[in-house]
Amino acid sequence: MHKKARRIADRVIRADIRSNSSSKTPGSPSNGAMLIDTEGQQYRTTYGDIQEGVSFAGSVTMSSGDSRKGVLVFEVPKTMKIKKLQFALDSGFADHKGEWLTE
Repeated sequence: MHKKARRIADRVIRADIRSNSSSKTPGSPSNGAMLIDTEGQQYRTTYGDIQEGVSFAGSVTMSSGDSRKGVLVFEVPKTMKIKKLQFALDSGFADHKGEWLTE
């Protein structure tokens, strides 16, 4: 028996990250970002061709006070309702995570 697959769509999130660390902060923003829907399911970033801006695919190193702008691409079901964006530096391994609610 085969289940019908859900249709998938890209969601693009624009991000502006700033380092408040006293030392250089390495990381890969796309590895540390996750979308969480209203059902509690989480979605990681994906790679794709986008026209909405420069992708955060790859690594960045920032000194204290530096900032970077880019976009994060998520492949999610078209019916998905975003509840929050969760983000952690150090490729997602940082002790502290930031969350931004969309509701």
